[in-house]
Amino acid sequence: MVVGKTIKNKYPKVRYEKGETLLRFEHITLKNHLNDISFELKRGEVLGIVGLLGAGKTEIAKALFGVYGKGNDKLTGNIWFNGKNARYASPVEAVNAGIGYISEDRGGEGLQVNQAIDFNISLAALKHIRRGVFLDLKKEKAVNQKLIEKLQVKCESMKQKVTNLSGGNQQKVVIAKWFASKARIIVLDEPTRGIDIGAKVEVYKLINEMVEAGIGVILLSSEVPEVFGMADRILVLKDGQITGEYGMDEINKINETDLQRLVM
Repeated sequence: MVVGKTIKNKYPKVRYEKGETLLRFEHITLKNHLNDISFELKRGEVLGIVGLLGAGKTEIAKALFGVYGKGNDKLTGNIWFNGKNARYASPVEAVNAGIGYISEDRGGEGLQVNQAIDFNISLAALKHIRRGVFLDLKKEKAVNQKLIEKLQVKCESMKQKVTNLSGGNQQKVVIAKWFASKARIIVLDEPTRGIDIGAKVEVYKLINEMVEAGIGVILLSSEVPEVFGMADRILVLKDGQITGEYGMDEINKINETDLQRLVM
């Protein structure tokens, strides 16, 4: 249910009623990178985490996505998703649990750029498009076609190689992949870096679609205006520590310049 709408310049933010708590970080510490990180994420919420490059944003994403493994003694603290332990042993385990991660390096980690669009979208959704041990090709095609149309991916066909798409359309394919996986939490790490202004606005609209679908979104960005314009709540991350937290009331009272000063 839409409970209000705010448009800040190029940020088409739509605010939805928030649901239950999906995710909880409790005192997460990663040696030399993160120090005592604690926060919550609700269903249908955009939690913005803003900080300079190297502040520890990507490490938060990787901790949730199982990159560091379950038994890594460099990572301490607890992560809970839907009330269950979410210290995953691997990214595959995180994906199967309902976590999506849109890396800042979409070409190196987010996509297999020399493969077709449909191959990339299907990759994270195999358990939803299989019939026994075989792919349901009819269902796979339908899922891909629906998402390509929904996200308005500009392409010749779903068989076009990702490497031949623009940066903005490549990012749409990454997002389509996590929609197809039916992820309940999606982490976006610098999602608009390297794409033009028009493509950025398209990404922001897709964030709105995520929260409308009840997905909890973590927006990691070094761009203060982006976080200021799209987040329901903002955490300031500096040198691996959370140094400030701002809810909607506080966001409406401060300006981008003040927030930028806190990040520096």
